[in-house]
Amino acid sequence: MRLIVLLTAIAVIGSVQCGKAPLLQKRWAALSYGGERYQFKQSDEPTDPYAGTAYAGQDIPFRKDDPVYRQFYDQPNPYAVNTANRQFYLETSTPQQQYVMRDQPSQRTLGLYERVTEQVSVELDGFHICYQLLNGTHQTGCQSDQDGNMGIVLYLEDIETIEYYEELCKRGDRCYNFIVVAKFSDLQRKSVEILRSSTVVKGIILTERFSPHAKILSEDASCPNEGFSAYKTNTQWNQNHAIHPAGFRFLNWNKPMFHVENQSDVQIINDNCYRKFNLPDPNSREIHPPFCYAKLTQFMLSAGDARTCARRETLFGGFSQSSSHLCDPIEDENVISVLPPMEITDTDPVEVFLLAARMDAFSALTTDSGGDVSVLTSLIASLAVSEAVGKKMDLFIKEAQKHRRHLMFGFFNGESLGYIGSSRAVWDMQHKRFPAPYNMDYDRNLRPINITNIAVVMELQQIFAVKDRTYYVHTDWNSYITQKDIVDAIAYAAKNGTENVNIVYEEPTQLSQVPPSSCHSFLRENASIPCVVISSFNSRYQYNAVNSMSDRITPADKEQLAAQIKALASSALHASLGFVFNSSDYTTLRSDFSINGTYVDILIDCFIYSENWHTCKMFRDLLSDSKDALNIDEKRVYTGTSTGYINLVKTLVGMLLVQAVGTTKPTKNITSAEQCEALNLEQNVYRYVWLYDASRNASFCYRSSTYLTKAKSPAFEMEDYDWSTNRYSTWTESVWQPPKLTLFLVASDDWPLAIVVAAVVLVLSTIVAWKADEMWFESGPVRNDAAL
Repeated sequence: MRLIVLLTAIAVIGSVQCGKAPLLQKRWAALSYGGERYQFKQSDEPTDPYAGTAYAGQDIPFRKDDPVYRQFYDQPNPYAVNTANRQFYLETSTPQQQYVMRDQPSQRTLGLYERVTEQVSVELDGFHICYQLLNGTHQTGCQSDQDGNMGIVLYLEDIETIEYYEELCKRGDRCYNFIVVAKFSDLQRKSVEILRSSTVVKGIILTERFSPHAKILSEDASCPNEGFSAYKTNTQWNQNHAIHPAGFRFLNWNKPMFHVENQSDVQIINDNCYRKFNLPDPNSREIHPPFCYAKLTQFMLSAGDARTCARRETLFGGFSQSSSHLCDPIEDENVISVLPPMEITDTDPVEVFLLAARMDAFSALTTDSGGDVSVLTSLIASLAVSEAVGKKMDLFIKEAQKHRRHLMFGFFNGESLGYIGSSRAVWDMQHKRFPAPYNMDYDRNLRPINITNIAVVMELQQIFAVKDRTYYVHTDWNSYITQKDIVDAIAYAAKNGTENVNIVYEEPTQLSQVPPSSCHSFLRENASIPCVVISSFNSRYQYNAVNSMSDRITPADKEQLAAQIKALASSALHASLGFVFNSSDYTTLRSDFSINGTYVDILIDCFIYSENWHTCKMFRDLLSDSKDALNIDEKRVYTGTSTGYINLVKTLVGMLLVQAVGTTKPTKNITSAEQCEALNLEQNVYRYVWLYDASRNASFCYRSSTYLTKAKSPAFEMEDYDWSTNRYSTWTESVWQPPKLTLFLVASDDWPLAIVVAAVVLVLSTIVAWKADEMWFESGPVRNDAAL
């Protein structure tokens, strides 16, 4: 009876193996069933010694454009087919590694002398995944079933094809499951809605993220950060370029999505999988077996919303001593520099000019957040301003102290997801913790900056006016009518601070608003703070890939880009200096302070055009003491979480800012990183950092008034926070299991049914065997042979 169970198990395994065909067997299927028939001639005979002349002149069924056909002729180790006994050989230089496959009507077997399992499937690893985000009310992004989502690979030639298969299934006819392959640059609202809602689409593979002809590439919403705006009625700034009005990144897909960029992998999916096996019949649209399947595994551990996730973590933690991790808040650090620094002993009134820039963008796909125009151009311009001020620091401090005015550089993190960094800065200001909390054990403490000290907020955005080098000054009506003189002075200083671009400043009206920017965090708390945003757009975004993995600038635009960044940096420099120096003498300001064009060129090469940031010499030198940072081989401007993630943008900006505005004169006797770090133990007015100086080919201890502050939403610091409101950002990132993308071949799409039937047979056989055992051992009449 146990033998019956064993044989049944073998049958089950056999049924599964018959359903899931090895890839090499599938190649034979292509040769056997597809395309025209061709004949070998003696002159076309393969040269490989293992092939021989025995195959010359025999009919071989295959497609002429098949890669296998090309390998037969072009490679030194060719394929050979014997149609007489229907065998397919892949000869190699080692006979022991010969692969033999027989295709007979009664059975399909694959004889492999080595590495059988490697022929069952192909696992690709050059991909990015769409991950899940949660906020206080809902979840967005992508996820698969725990065991993955499977489907026939189907290219999105047109959206009507998906609609046809969807309708076919609804009518009760044949229901296919698909993994759809689509070009990212071809997505638009209709196709997104169909892909997201379709029951036959089980997952999506995206390719070709950039197209020079595509007009719609932004993954953000029509009105970015709408829920965190300072206005009740918002302008649809991104209406013309948003893939979806709600934001491609903010849709809840409930199915996996992978981005495959490696062209070799794309070719495998397209040519070796889809076109070889899954091309629908042009007339009937039927897809005939065997099928090339894809399995996308991308399981997210969290679900629901951020509040539910936090509650589950607490609940699970109560049942286990180990940490049950389901989701993490989006958080990092801001980079702040206050010039000159303010000590707590200084109690005179002060005014602060804030030059703000954001350090982050996003994409639905991990590690693929682009950011060239959305982020990096503004970062470079602001860093160029800091470098110009740093070269004349003594003059700057003298004038600033005379007028009781300060310049603050604010590089904020998490701005694309609800102004996380700037809202936290404002919250810290309100609690007298910015840029650092008071420490009674310190000999010297910073004077906390209050929101009432912020006199002006200025931001540069999307420095890439492709058409006519025209930029626009945006301001807020409410702050304008209360601070008209300051706003006008800043706007005209910016306009007159450069000659290489055209800066347009029109008289504000009651409809005037600042576009999505860090200004909103300050205006929500104090509507009278003058805010000035200078951008390459007027009433609508001109750039088509804001917050998108397609946010890339081509090398052909480098010269134009450099000229515009230098021009906008010069505008910001003279606008900020005009305020701090309380001067409108722009001729004198220009003679004393100017943008270093060479410095801008280096930053452009490093930030935008280097393959990876550590391949740029300047950045590699800066990171030479950080092995972990040097090992990061990606350009990423996504904020991330605090769990094992090094934010390279924040790290580089912090180092560059320290070098730009810092000095090594007071620390010339410091000879090691340990000695340098020890200077931070009893004060927080200055920050001491050990950095490499390429010009002197050595590392030194820099002293600067540059600080790292929290960029974590206040919502996660408040016990009684109302998660249903948009008072503060509540975005969290789900923890996920290791993702996988696997291609394999299936002889028929009925193989899942075969597995179920086989499993049922196995269960029934087990029951029968058990009953038989019971009957075998039941008591009955006993022969007493000894009595005979």
